[in-house]
Amino acid sequence: MSSQLTNSIFLINTLIAGEKMRANSKVQAHPDMLDALPLHDATLREVCFDWAEGCCTLSLLTSGHGAQELVFSGVTELHLSRSQPWGPSISINAARKRGSNWFEVELQSGDVLRLRAASWQVLPEAAQ
Repeated sequence: MSSQLTNSIFLINTLIAGEKMRANSKVQAHPDMLDALPLHDATLREVCFDWAEGCCTLSLLTSGHGAQELVFSGVTELHLSRSQPWGPSISINAARKRGSNWFEVELQSGDVLRLRAASWQVLPEAAQ
């Protein structure tokens, strides 16, 4: 998939999410499209897990799109490591779907965040 098409998909998802947020509803992303998001070199700012809601939010700073949230809902498993086998980094290398409802976010440090979730969506970062 070309980078221009990938960027267009991400921008469309982001714009749709922004419009839906303003209408107090959420937009679901197709579960197989996580791999297509242009997240390489995005900065992982924070990982928040809402235990009661089963919701994991990754706060990101993306090139050209600014602050975004990658939100996983219906989370039943969450695995985080911070051993940094490739050296320190807060940048994303890749995000991908692995099997049924398994998602991975690989950092350039070599660490991998693994989640089992029912769905995910990209939203503009919520105002603090």
